[in-house]
Amino acid sequence: MSHSVNLKLSRFERQPWGFRLHGGTDFGTPLLIQKVNLSSLSEAAGLQAGDLLLAVNGQDVQNCKHKEAQDTIVRAGNNFEITVQRGGVLNQALRPSSQTPVPQKPIQPP
Repeated sequence: MSHSVNLKLSRFERQPWGFRLHGGTDFGTPLLIQKVNLSSLSEAAGLQAGDLLLAVNGQDVQNCKHKEAQDTIVRAGNNFEITVQRGGVLNQALRPSSQTPVPQKPIQPP
């Protein structure tokens, strides 16, 4: 079951946020947090891969093109709040697994 989460992000000048945004109406997909870097400001704030970006400082970005969403984040400055949707299928699919299966033998062609 999915739910909305509000996260506050803060940084000093020129520090990277540490997340990768994917999608937008120009791509026909929702704005998705594709990756969150380890030990980044975004990870510390609680952002997770698979979160869907809904709003920046209360401004709805769900119907934005990719560049429009990026610009909204940049204009928000160094301290802002984002609202994300969490817990859906995408969130579960993109979350890194703590136990990655390791093949015992390489697969040989017949």
